[in-house]
Amino acid sequence: MIQQNTNATLIHQFLEVADRLRAIGDKVGKPEGITTQQWVILLHLAGDDNMSYLQNNKQEKPLMAKELAEALHTSRANITNLVNVLIGKKLVIQVADNLDRRRKRLKLSAEGQRVVKRLEKHRNQYNDWLLSGFEEREKLNMTKFMKNFLVVFDNPIGKKTTKGAKTKKG
Repeated sequence: MIQQNTNATLIHQFLEVADRLRAIGDKVGKPEGITTQQWVILLHLAGDDNMSYLQNNKQEKPLMAKELAEALHTSRANITNLVNVLIGKKLVIQVADNLDRRRKRLKLSAEGQRVVKRLEKHRNQYNDWLLSGFEEREKLNMTKFMKNFLVVFDNPIGKKTTKGAKTKKG
């Protein structure tokens, strides 16, 4: 029998929250014909400052597929498949890099911009509903906790991290 353990419980709860958020995202994106993963790509291409990757990696140019793969912690092949679907739906376009024409950067098409704008209303409604029972102080503390927690993933396993890991202020 496996005994209850706070760490295991917390990780399981993170997984359950992630699953539920993905289900909501899929439900909201369905009328637009996109999945949660595709929506997250569109948000990155829209320059959504709520995205951790964009907070930590300010962009002067449109993103490339390899940067999206890094942002979403997935393989380049997976991103290529997702982006190709979005290109097929005419939500994303590829443009040549100004310095190296062989490199392709990704931008939202006009329709992609409209989809992001339409979905933003639903995103805000769900976010307000999900977080309505929490005070601003609690939300700020959770944001700090999550930033510190994400820092752990950048440290090799077995290396001790200090409580309250230092993160960039932002």
